[in-house]
Amino acid sequence: MKKIMLLLLCTAMLFTGCKKHEPTEKTILGWWTPYYFMPEKLNGKVKVVKEQNYWAVYENGQIIKGELIAASEKKNIGWTDDFDALFDEQGQILKCDLLNTQGITSGSWLITLDEGIPTIATWQEHDSVTTTVAIKTDKKGNIVETNFYSGTSKELLYRTDWVYAKNNEFIRAIWYDTQGKLTKNNRYTWNSDEQVTEIESYTGADSLVVKFSIAYNKKGFSKKQERIAPNGQALKKVMIKYEYDENLNWIRAVFFEDEKPLAVAERTYEYY
Repeated sequence: MKKIMLLLLCTAMLFTGCKKHEPTEKTILGWWTPYYFMPEKLNGKVKVVKEQNYWAVYENGQIIKGELIAASEKKNIGWTDDFDALFDEQGQILKCDLLNTQGITSGSWLITLDEGIPTIATWQEHDSVTTTVAIKTDKKGNIVETNFYSGTSKELLYRTDWVYAKNNEFIRAIWYDTQGKLTKNNRYTWNSDEQVTEIESYTGADSLVVKFSIAYNKKGFSKKQERIAPNGQALKKVMIKYEYDENLNWIRAVFFEDEKPLAVAERTYEYY
């Protein structure tokens, strides 16, 4: 589930008291959120989704949320940012706020649409634009190139190209520096349910750095993630137990590493 790039490994258990009907409409939690590398399909027409991550603690034999995980601590454990994302009625992302440990916005991605297609993304901190991204899409609306510029200037920071399979799933992301030199690339494997099951990260010289393996539960949320070294050694594993709302979107997740509770994540949703 996360964004700082140390993926976790997870298994899921459901806490649904009765059988529920899954909505046919979906909202994709992906681009410009911490889930851009392994998108989640949310049930229903989601307007807002907010996620916050806490340390897990035991109290009276139960696992409860402790303090919010600080940014410095997230880097140490490979966790991603808390966020608050806003979508339009067509499911396009309009804004994603990243939140600090006080639940206050520390920075925001703002997306500009042209006839429903993203064309510009700006990263803003304290009402100041620090990064502007020029977005290029293909005829199907897939993002195929993103050019990152400093502030509102024309000073190029780097470029990322996205390669797609015939079914519109991105299978490769390639990063270039200001001189057009390839610096790194990721390769993505998808299953028949349109879920990312493997991510391989390579250097500019095409040497494998790390691999992530992801499995999913029947509700479509990741139940197992594993971080694997180039030699095949498992580096990190995490298990997750979920609770769901009436639309079968998860609202609480408990993360276990080596069978010990590590963190608790909570989500809230607003629907159209």
